[in-house]
Parts: sequence; C-alpha cells; structure tokens
Amino acid sequence: MKVHLPKARIVQPHGPLNGEIRDLWFENGALISPPTKPTGDDVDTLTEGCFVSAGWVDLRARSFDPGMPERETLTSLLHAADAGGYEQVGILPVTEPTTDHSAVIEYAKNRSQGAHSRPLFIGALSRRLEGRELAELEELKESGAVAFSDGGRPIANGHFLKVAMEYSAMLGKPLILRPDDPFLFGTGAARESMNSFRAGMAGIPAVSEVIGIDRIAELARYTACSVHLTSISTKEGLDRLRQYKSKNYPLTADVAIAHLALGQEGLLDFDTNWKQLPPLGSEDDQKALIEGLCDGSIDAVVSDHHPVNVEQKVCTYQEAEEGISSIQATHSLLRSVPGLSEERFVELMSTGPRRILGLSEPDFQPGGAGGYTLYRPDSKTQYATENWHSTSSNFPFLGQTLPGAVLGCMRP
Repeated sequence: MKVHLPKARIVQPHGPLNGEIRDLWFENGALISPPTKPTGDDVDTLTEGCFVSAGWVDLRARSFDPGMPERETLTSLLHAADAGGYEQVGILPVTEPTTDHSAVIEYAKNRSQGAHSRPLFIGALSRRLEGRELAELEELKESGAVAFSDGGRPIANGHFLKVAMEYSAMLGKPLILRPDDPFLFGTGAARESMNSFRAGMAGIPAVSEVIGIDRIAELARYTACSVHLTSISTKEGLDRLRQYKSKNYPLTADVAIAHLALGQEGLLDFDTNWKQLPPLGSEDDQKALIEGLCDGSIDAVVSDHHPVNVEQKVCTYQEAEEGISSIQATHSLLRSVPGLSEERFVELMSTGPRRILGLSEPDFQPGGAGGYTLYRPDSKTQYATENWHSTSSNFPFLGQTLPGAVLGCMRP
C-alpha cells in the first residue's frame, strides 16, 4: 500500500527543508520517489495540507510488562503512543523484574515486534532500582539501552551517584535523573503552598528540586557525565537550571506535560486524577515553565505517562497513587500552551529528545532511514473512552475535545 500526501508541509527545525510544501509518497512506511503510476487501488491519498516532521519521541513513559499483567502492558502502551503520534517511546525500568539485566530488554523486544510505535529501552541504573548497587550497565547497553535511570525517584547515596556517572560517561550514555532532595521528596502529597495548607496536606517544598539540581549538576560537571534532568516542575528549579546551563554544565532537561496543562485546582477539589509526582505547582510555576519552553531552557516535553488502575485512584488524595495516563493526548495538551511556534513544537516533541538520546533524524529523502509523524495542528481530537488505547483512564480531560490531530506514523 502506498500513501500519498499532497501538498504536505515539512517541519524541520533549523533544517534546509523547513516550511517547504511537497507531495510526499510512502510505501510500507518508507519515503519513496513519486511512482510512475500515481493512481490505483493500492494508493491511499490523504487530503491536502497535512504536516510532516521527524517522528516524535517520548523520553518517559511506563509499561508494567513484565510482572503486572493487570496494568498497562507493552502492547497497550505502544498502541496509545502510536495514537499520540509517537514514533518512538522511552520506557522506564519500573517493571517486575526491573530492567537491570538484558533478559528484560530481550523479552520486551519480542513482545513489541510488529508494533507501529517503537520502544526505546531505558536501563535501570541500579539493581532493583534500590540506588545501592550498579546494574549491569554495559550488558544493558549491548542489548540496546539508550540511557539509564532509576525510574524517577531521587538517589540518596551520593557516592553511588558519582560512580554511576563515571560508568555512564565511560559508556557514552546519558543518565535520566529526577532532581530532588531524597529526604524532602517523600514528605508530602502536594507541592508546599497556600493551596496545600488549605487542603490540609503535607507538601514538598520547591527547595527540594533546587537542592537536587545543585547536587546532580556538580557531580555531572565533576565526572563529565551527560545528565538529563527530568520533570522540572518549579520556577525556582528552572532558574537554577538556567544558571548551570549558562556555565555549560553537561545538562539537559524536560518538563512533563501535566505541569504545563494542569494547575492545583484538582488539589483543592481532592481529585485524585490530578495527583502527580513531582506535585503540580502554582500558576507562577506554570508560567515560568512555559517561558522556559519558549526561550529554550527546556529541551523536551515528556508525557510522563503513568497509567493507574481505578482502585488506586478511587480513594483519598493522600492514599492515591500518583500518575496521569497522558501519552495519547500529550500533543493536544502542548497545543494549548501559548506562544509556541510550529518549529518549537517539533523541537520539544522530536528534535530535542533525539539529541538527548543520540538518535539520528530523518532527512526527508526517498530511501532514507528514519520515521515520520503526520499530523494536522489545525484539527481537533475528541478523547473518548471508545478511542482511548491505554488500559487506564486516569486522564483528567477524558471526554473532551482538544486541539491537534495525529494522522499516523510512518516508519519502514
């Protein structure tokens, strides 16, 4: 089957083809030259004017396969990612057993064969994600791990973190770390603020993120290790990140879509679907993070997809498991952020994540390697139960119509 995109607009930030309008042809997912017979039963012609960019890449999502079959499986995650326009998706090592040895990666490779969205394997930095003993990092790299992480919890042992950075630098792979003080991090269910006081909940102070950034940044400089700081969530943390970036520390950073799209209204309503870790911040935090997107301080936006079964959400706010099922709708929520050009949107969804992980970009030439995302920024998508691909429905905007529509991903 051939797919014809008449008068498609190419979005290639900082590339020579950015903004060009072309007729594009795909066959079996690969970009091809225009066929000699451009019509026939084997041609699917889309309407004019769709947008095409390098395939979107998510740095941070969760599948609980293997180990927890009642939760999000690898198959359901990849279906949701494909519906959300992600050609590749980074999977955190939060399975059981954890991704601290190559057998888990080999299992996932077999499980994902034939999936349209391709998994990127993030290896566990420590055995069982306990932050004490290094996992088999070289073995994980040989099996295809693109980065190492401890799954989003801050690492308490500074000596372990230093040694981990040294090994990661030697292997040429980035670390994906959550910057927080490991002791302040577990002190509450919300961001410490007047709203958390009104709700009667213990809060995690913003200074926890600042301390975490300081600690990781200095160790990264000392070890020359490339570190990606994930889920920057506070104005204070962003300000500190800018300071280190201005001094050329080896740091990149992302922000989770929830911290751009959601405020603290859910906290005041005790709506557990709004519970996130790190906690959602104030309106000032939101504004600061949006400024960070626009001025380049933030390198990527992540879904931070965390599907949670209903029984872990139908309970008190304090007892509820944090997390939002968001990978299918991340692009729509990012469309709602003011001030982003189309090029900056693609940088945050594709170019930035690819650069962080060392992934190549497609060159929009027939026969070239790489995948593409096809989408329409001027269309809308209704997110309803019947077209929701994740096994979990903990998404605050389910049932609503949001901007942007994904037409699909193309990859050989």
